[in-house]
Parts: sequence; C-alpha cells; structure tokens
Amino acid sequence: MRWRAPQPECPELINQSDHTIVATFGAQYRGLVQYYLLTGNVYRLSRLEGAMRTSMLRTLAAKHRSSVSKMTARHRAKIQTPHGLRTCFEARIERQGRNPLVARFGGIPLRRNRIDEDPLHGHRRRRSPLATHPSRQRDTNRRRPEGIALTPAPP
Repeated sequence: MRWRAPQPECPELINQSDHTIVATFGAQYRGLVQYYLLTGNVYRLSRLEGAMRTSMLRTLAAKHRSSVSKMTARHRAKIQTPHGLRTCFEARIERQGRNPLVARFGGIPLRRNRIDEDPLHGHRRRRSPLATHPSRQRDTNRRRPEGIALTPAPP
C-alpha cells in the first residue's frame, strides 16, 4: 500500500506560506483564549488547542507532502513567558538587517485572569463603591445605648 499525505484540514490555506498558516491558526486560537480567560474553567480550552494544533499540522503536512510528526519537529519551539517556559509552534521568515518575522501558535497559559487584577498596571483595582460605602462598613465609634457597660462589672 502506498503512503499518502494527510488530507488538509483547511484547503484554502494550503497554497499559503508556512508563516501565514501558523499566523492564521495562532490568531484564531489566541482570540478565543483571550475571550474566555475570565471564565473559571478556562483550562478546558486545552482540548481546543489540541484540535487546532492537529488541524494546523495536518495542513502544513499536506502542503509539504510530509507527515505530521515531521512538521511537529520542524516547527516546535520553546519560548519564555511570565508563567515559565512554554512549548509552541512557530514559523520564521528571516530578513537581512532586521529582526525575523515570527508567527506563533500556542504558548498561552490557560490560567484564569481575575477581574480584580489590572494587567496593565500590576496592581489590584479598587473595590466597587458598594463595598466601600459607609453604611456597609462597621462603625466602631457608634454610641451605645444607655445602661450598657463597655467593661465587665466587677464581682
């Protein structure tokens, strides 16, 4: 039986460059992850990452008439993120005298972004006005009713 290249998952991308294929899948995945980062179960997107990664690698393998494992070895890279070392897939276009163009897929930590943390400034946001309203705070300087002693009576 003769070996055949895998069928492309996205036939409209098969005539594009490797950089364009990886950039397209990376942008789609990154957009979905950024949208769902505020949810409590963002870790479930790892299944989506696996499906999109396989689709991207099958498209690249069909383009080059190669296997998925060869495309994995060719495009796998490790990048340093604020959450540690991450594995991703990248395609580079080297340019003379300038930095290379890099398209990446993956490498995004699937950790929940809390609303009370401001990612741009690195500090906690202010609490809501209802939480800091004077009527909701406990006032220790309130007047006590007459006849109630603040200290226990001597025996």
